[in-house]
Amino acid sequence: MITLDKVKLVTSLDYIDIINKDIYDTKSKSGIVTSISFTKTEPYSLYVELDYEENELVIEFTGKILHDRYSELINSNNVEVCLKNIETECGCRLDITSILQDNKVVKIDVSKDIEYPDCKGLTAYLSSHVKNYKKYLPRTIGGNFVIEKNVKTRGYKKRMTVYDKYKEMQKASNKSFLCSTNQPDEMLESFKGKVRLELNLNS
Repeated sequence: MITLDKVKLVTSLDYIDIINKDIYDTKSKSGIVTSISFTKTEPYSLYVELDYEENELVIEFTGKILHDRYSELINSNNVEVCLKNIETECGCRLDITSILQDNKVVKIDVSKDIEYPDCKGLTAYLSSHVKNYKKYLPRTIGGNFVIEKNVKTRGYKKRMTVYDKYKEMQKASNKSFLCSTNQPDEMLESFKGKVRLELNLNS
């Protein structure tokens, strides 16, 4: 089963009703509202925009919207749960069935956690086996091993990141998320010995 840790989709404005407009930011041109948006960065990233000029609804969220089910990552079995949780967070009602049937996915992080005891050894092995340096660039970014396709055109860019998920979950940036779960210690422990492989597609 394909699993994701980030999704950005674009769909029709017809599929959302706002209940609580007070939590949305408004943009206007010449006194006319052009868009309203909801942004959340803690304990996870969530963005919802109603673009009235383009008649589009933009929704971007990460796997952490699953709360205690985060270790499952986003998949075909729980994507409805993601959208229901977004309804709660964003003070809105979504036509979930229509959104799932009628949307354009414009950004995803295809992710998989694998059991592997030595992330450092794995990344060293991967790095030593990249042969075509004109096509692929292996490097370390923020302590994570990255292999990136060497192209300038955004639509053709691909980047795979490999990192120790247990170590990453212990960072200060994840503390608020862990504290928001019902069993933070168990959530952290579920990533022990896991290496995450993440393919970023932004076409």
